[in-house]
Amino acid sequence: MPTNGLNEAPEILLRKAHNRVDEPGALLEIGLRLLTARHSPEAREVFEIGRRVAAEQPEFDLGVGACLMQESEYELARQHLVSHLQRFPNSAVGYFQLACSLCELDREEEMIDNLLKSITIAPSNQQALTLLHNQLLRRGDRDQARSALERFGNDLRAAGPRLFLAGHELEQGNEPGAGGYLDQALADLQVEDGEALILAADLLVKLGRSEECVELLEDLTDGLPSEALGLLAQAYRGAGEPGRAAVLEAKGGTPQWRRLM
Repeated sequence: MPTNGLNEAPEILLRKAHNRVDEPGALLEIGLRLLTARHSPEAREVFEIGRRVAAEQPEFDLGVGACLMQESEYELARQHLVSHLQRFPNSAVGYFQLACSLCELDREEEMIDNLLKSITIAPSNQQALTLLHNQLLRRGDRDQARSALERFGNDLRAAGPRLFLAGHELEQGNEPGAGGYLDQALADLQVEDGEALILAADLLVKLGRSEECVELLEDLTDGLPSEALGLLAQAYRGAGEPGRAAVLEAKGGTPQWRRLM
């Protein structure tokens, strides 16, 4: 039976979920595996079990919303996520998912409003920033979209919007512009913001600023995920220190990018 990349058939995973209803972590993992493999009916059943046994965990609510989006049930997803946000008003992913459902329903103003709420809570969410930027581009020209994100970054005093703009400028081949936005982002970067830290390190490596990447990351190696360790290894090589790079690579420090649901 085709399993779309699963190493176990969906019905087997579903049976495992029913046998582990007292383990929310296992339920979430099984649900996400099914969702990623696009078995949304089975994933939704698992997430619904999670909602019953661990109602205080927002991830199960979000999983149901993601399943409804995958099934193109956009109005049902919208209704579900509105209810989710009543229970979890600080859910950045919830606002992002709601914005995605509103996008599919052609409710542009509400979509932008919810994207702004999501980014206000989690300024480094590059998926939300990308969707906002693309929507602003549809409304006007590139300069207007860039200016809007600049203002948002200034208002939040957060690195995320500027890191997005730096990456966007780099994709356009504008290295000086990317470097300028990156410098602004570094001024507001909080090392507790893991996603922003990794994005900043990645941009420093791509712009050939290896020494700055080393300075940013090397005092944090004990708590860094593999993505950041891999970037630090690249930075050591770029800074002419292959021995230190090899030590990190031996620990498994290779970039393995992950994206939000």
